[in-house]
Order: sequence, then C-alpha cells, then structure tokens
Amino acid sequence: MLTELACALLLDIDPDAPPGMDGLPERTALQHPAVHQATGMMSVQLGVSAAVALVRLRAYAFTTDRALHDVAGDVVTRMLRFDRDESID
Repeated sequence: MLTELACALLLDIDPDAPPGMDGLPERTALQHPAVHQATGMMSVQLGVSAAVALVRLRAYAFTTDRALHDVAGDVVTRMLRFDRDESID
C-alpha cells in the first residue's frame, strides 16, 4: 500500500509548479467534487486504492487530451467505465 501511495504521489508532482506551490493537483480536485466521486467509483471498479484510481483518472484525461473534471463527469454519469481487465500499458 505504501508503494502504491508513493508512486501515485511521485507521478502527481508537477516539477513546473510555481514557487510556493507543492505541485500536487489536489487544489483542482477540491474545486471539482466530481473528481473525488469519480475516483471513488474507479477505485471500486478497478479494485485499487483511491490514490491509484486518481492517477489512472489523470492518466486517462492526459492521454485523451481532456480536462480532468470533464473525464470525471463522464465517470460519474456512467458514460465512461474502467474495468479490471484493461491494461494501462
């Protein structure tokens, strides 16, 4: 569990964050409750921790060139579902 959390945090750090900002995207997520709800839904769908689910949600948004809150909205409205069978390779 600690390894998953450490990996999730390292993948989430923004090295280009302005001085004084930690680079973690939680501030954005707090502005969009759907991100938290989608993270919980994905955690259950994939059988992973919330930290890993959030990383997967962010990765999907990045690879599809979409805003995180838009992808989260699709998960919450069940227009987008993640399955355990999917490979992230």
